[in-house]
Amino acid sequence: MNNIYIQFESKEQLPIKCDLLLNNSGDKKPLVILLHGFKSFRNWGFNPWISDKLNKKSFNVLNFDFSRNGISDQQKMIYDVELFRKNTVGIELDDIDIILNSLNSIEQLTSKWNGDVYLIGHSMGGAISAITAQKFPIIKKISLWGAISKWNRNSSRQKQEWKEKGYMEFKENSTGQTIFLDYSYLQYKEQNTDKIDIRNSIKNIDIPIQIVHGEQDFTVPAKEGEILYSLALNPKSEIKLIPKTGHTFGVRHPMIEANPALETAINSTIDFFNRD
Repeated sequence: MNNIYIQFESKEQLPIKCDLLLNNSGDKKPLVILLHGFKSFRNWGFNPWISDKLNKKSFNVLNFDFSRNGISDQQKMIYDVELFRKNTVGIELDDIDIILNSLNSIEQLTSKWNGDVYLIGHSMGGAISAITAQKFPIIKKISLWGAISKWNRNSSRQKQEWKEKGYMEFKENSTGQTIFLDYSYLQYKEQNTDKIDIRNSIKNIDIPIQIVHGEQDFTVPAKEGEILYSLALNPKSEIKLIPKTGHTFGVRHPMIEANPALETAINSTIDFFNRD
């Protein structure tokens, strides 16, 4: 891959790190932006692989890190605890807004890009994609991989404990590292329920929406993907349920090689993006 590294500045003056891949077809093509999920990052598992597959099909691709994803050691998946704990949904929405508003300033992109943007969002990145698509007419299609359909994912007891302690504490399974989310994360969601309503966002965007979901996804059940699909307005929307696979399509970090479920996911998305 021939990555061009680009960096934007968040509202908090934190870096938004990006890898840009330009198409070599000689024609101007759409730009696909990848939005990673919760506790993820641009070089996690399948993200670089997806970027490469899309680029080989003549798409321009922008793969980026949300400014507070907190990753400090990508290979070992070690987090900067203080950076991660202050993240909110609002910060991630601001990050992608900054990117979209800055695209015309990327000199390398202008001669390769036709002005259309497609989004691929995994898990929480899918929710951010749906909300963002309402605001930017340049977004013409979105593909939501294992996307959540609601923000309310905690019990009343968990919320009360979160409020009392001022943070939620949990362990990263692969490393055993303890990481935290401040109460401001929950507070933002509860204070902005209408603004960040995922299902309403889907109902309010008349563009083709693709749902890609593993049938054995125990993190975000496939039923959530089916709900999102049922709300899509555009008749060119579609749903692809992939059997015998889960939330990350059989991939762990670091990714060693692709598998049939992941190949099915990316090939269906490429077909969806190539359709008129």
